Amino acid sequence: MTELLATRFADIDPLPAIWTWRQRVPVAELTILAAPGGTGKGILCADLAARISTGTALPDGGPAEQPAAVLMVSSEDDRHVVVVNRLIAAGADLSQIADLSQVDGAPFQLPEHAGTLRQAIDELPGCRLVILDPLAGLAPFPLTSVARVRSILAPLQRIAQDTGVSILVTHHVTKAGSIAGSAAVVDAVRSVLVIERDKSNPSVRCVRSVKSNMGAQEPPVVRYAIEGEDNAAAVKYLSEPDRPESGQQAILRYLRESGQTCSGQAIAAGVKISYATTRVLLARLAAKGLVTSPTRGWFEAVSDEPSVKTAGQGRHAVTSVASIWRD
Repeated sequence: MTELLATRFADIDPLPAIWTWRQRVPVAELTILAAPGGTGKGILCADLAARISTGTALPDGGPAEQPAAVLMVSSEDDRHVVVVNRLIAAGADLSQIADLSQVDGAPFQLPEHAGTLRQAIDELPGCRLVILDPLAGLAPFPLTSVARVRSILAPLQRIAQDTGVSILVTHHVTKAGSIAGSAAVVDAVRSVLVIERDKSNPSVRCVRSVKSNMGAQEPPVVRYAIEGEDNAAAVKYLSEPDRPESGQQAILRYLRESGQTCSGQAIAAGVKISYATTRVLLARLAAKGLVTSPTRGWFEAVSDEPSVKTAGQGRHAVTSVASIWRD
């Protein structure tokens, strides 16, 4: 039987998407981080590098991981005066972060130094993240041509896929707010993030995902402010101020503020949620160990966080739905 040139999908192993920064910066892919000047994208990059270097959890991105190496290239900021001080202010492990802004005394450029970049990654065991800042400063020509943009991004894509690192490339936006240069800047990458100023509070920066070919859902906006001055400035992440309170959160707040055992009907009226929905949400909270039901149909919030137990063990064991409601 003649061997097929094409591969049947039945013979292809499905793999999950893997992220360095969940739903924002995929592993083994390119990500563009675009922003207007003055929004602190370099400070944000220093913070991300610091978190990777120390194994600190990324903002809005799940659990912490083991510390890993980071490679940085900057064509605009002096590594002795600006970059290293930003990393120190961010609490980085400097032994885990390397700089490749100069190659044999000359500024790093693409695509000329793509091979050198690959070699530098290989010399950093366990390198997880490469930051190139900014794209226009690393190119020896304007980024208005599709062919020229692809001549830079295609080698980076191959390096990311061959080494498994995440490559984060910063870029500028136009005065109108669109991503500068050829459309290939966006088309050639899997993920695009944009930093904007909050319209109601310009001192707050918002990181939004405007393109993701890997994430099933658009991730929440990450908001941050800049604290400190000059090269000692650092990122301070802020909570999402306009994210609505969930039904479970509203019920927990109501029970904790009341400080007593409440009926399901009273809770539904207090949080302004239908009684049928309140029943479901209370059952879920009870299953999580966040509320208890001393008497059927009556509830109170636990006074501490639930411990991790298997079903049937300990004070906060999973509660049967049938045991907390009267039929």
